[in-house]
Amino acid sequence: MATANPTDNVHVLARYRATHSSPVHIPRVVSADNLDVRSLPFGPDDATAGTENELQAIVTGKRNNVDLAVTIERSAYYANIARRVACEEASRELVVELRDFLADDQKQVWESSWVRFPRKYLSSFASQMLDMDLGTASAEGQPRSDQEKFLFAARWGQWVRVPVSYLVKLALADVVGQQPELPDMLKTTAVRLLPHFSK
Repeated sequence: MATANPTDNVHVLARYRATHSSPVHIPRVVSADNLDVRSLPFGPDDATAGTENELQAIVTGKRNNVDLAVTIERSAYYANIARRVACEEASRELVVELRDFLADDQKQVWESSWVRFPRKYLSSFASQMLDMDLGTASAEGQPRSDQEKFLFAARWGQWVRVPVSYLVKLALADVVGQQPELPDMLKTTAVRLLPHFSK
């Protein structure tokens, strides 16, 4: 399996940077008589009629591997509820409900969970895009104030924690970064699409 040479993606990353903050071009209609519907961002075959839809995610896996369950178990709220129940300051039912929710290993389905994984699995291109989106890519870039929600250190190195909607963008960038033989047209199209995903 061929691996991507980081220098192969320099032009791709430059195109991403150039289009990253530019608005979407929507053609101006001078008259309805000469309107080409294929030039519109949403055409007659678009079932959504141009509406934006929230991507609802279901993540499957064991509770110690899924972000939602791990976040709940490590939260100050969970610790405080457990402490209050132990001191008999709160109803035992509060902590029992949370423990039952977390212990439901039969389903292993977690709605609206984020995804976490070691950063080392990202291609160089996807990792650079993540840095750009978080504002950590350059000295003049202003880092996001909430970047600790998305990057954290663990015993095994740096980890990425993102919502599924952003994971789709990272996955596309990862494909571009890991496929050295990807046709130029596909690479260009992917790079053109990247700024339109949520960040």
